[in-house]
Amino acid sequence: MILLVEDEESLRAVMKSYLQSKGYVLLDAGDPGEAMEVAEKASAPPDLLITDVVLPQTSGVKLAERLAARYPNMKVLYVSGYTADAIVHHGARNADFVFLSKPFSLNTLGRKVRAALDTETVSAQSTHAAPGKPASMRQHTGRHV
Repeated sequence: MILLVEDEESLRAVMKSYLQSKGYVLLDAGDPGEAMEVAEKASAPPDLLITDVVLPQTSGVKLAERLAARYPNMKVLYVSGYTADAIVHHGARNADFVFLSKPFSLNTLGRKVRAALDTETVSAQSTHAAPGKPASMRQHTGRHV
């Protein structure tokens, strides 16, 4: 199951629809507080958190930390209109996190989700190991959201 946290409602709807069309089971939230409630009420723990880095109430990095305390096997895909350095600025300190830069194509979203789910080392708990930048920061062309 994927937990999608994005405060821009139209973008969240497009991302959710696309990922569901690819067979993923999704829960979504517009802010960190709602995300915590949705995760607690879910029938299974999230396998992946997709979160915007800059959110109301707290950062996506802080949200990932809180959720990782409950779901240590959860992977994380950070999304931002800022550079990957913004994630480091918000507290993530490991080169192993997966990052998706806005704007992005839906195909790129699908590839990043698959990469995050397939990578054993990418989790919210591992974002605090050592200083660094994400391994994946490429810009892609195609249909952008």
